[in-house]
Amino acid sequence: MKITRIEPMLIAVPYEHGGPKPMRPLGPWTHMETLFVRVDTDAGLIGWGEAFGFAASPLTREALRMVAPLCVGREVIDVPAFMTDLQRKLHAMGRHGPVSFALAGIDIALWDLVGKAQGVPLHRLLGGASRERIPTYASLLRYGNPDLVARFTQEAVGRGYAAVKLHEHLVETVAPGRKAAGPDIALMVDTNCAWTPNEAIAMARRLPTISDVFGQSLRARARLNGNLELSRRINIVRHSRRAEITTLHEVLWMRPRVPPPPPM
Repeated sequence: MKITRIEPMLIAVPYEHGGPKPMRPLGPWTHMETLFVRVDTDAGLIGWGEAFGFAASPLTREALRMVAPLCVGREVIDVPAFMTDLQRKLHAMGRHGPVSFALAGIDIALWDLVGKAQGVPLHRLLGGASRERIPTYASLLRYGNPDLVARFTQEAVGRGYAAVKLHEHLVETVAPGRKAAGPDIALMVDTNCAWTPNEAIAMARRLPTISDVFGQSLRARARLNGNLELSRRINIVRHSRRAEITTLHEVLWMRPRVPPPPPM
């Protein structure tokens, strides 16, 4: 099964999140963008992926057009080996940003193709299902306003969510979320890389009575050594990171209890 074409498809849908329009480098955030990746093969199968990007989606689309010639004409047999080869060829272009987003979209599409070719669901290819049900949570955007945080947290709980994720980075805006959620709802805080390591440690010591989890706390330049420092010095919260993950087999590496998929 050889790849014959890779086509990026940029979708932008108008949306409202209930608060002031967040400002981005290119202006106010008025649309929710997503970039789909279509991979065609000579076997007639089509694989679909999605490449992260938001405001950078047009850049990711161009990165996909640049990466596509490295894929067209190649056999799709071993997805981890295929993606490792692409990452090595493009290593000088960085481990985060539009090129990595493009690779992630291709990776998802290739797994989709292999699953279709073998007639099995994706979880079978990744080592098998480890659970039958997956809990969901409500993910709110950053409002920066205590009243809005409380209002939308309460609405999420009213819809039946047992966990809520905030994107606030101040105690003054996280605390109203906890009050609105009540003691039985898990509250997470995703700060979108707002802090230095010392700031993250200080905030972690102020948040344990408010939130259960915080993630993506460190600014990009602080991540490598900073995450190690956080793991040593913070045991009162759980801290998560995912910004450096590009492919599904990298997720498997981070979860050693799940065996890697056998060669295909």
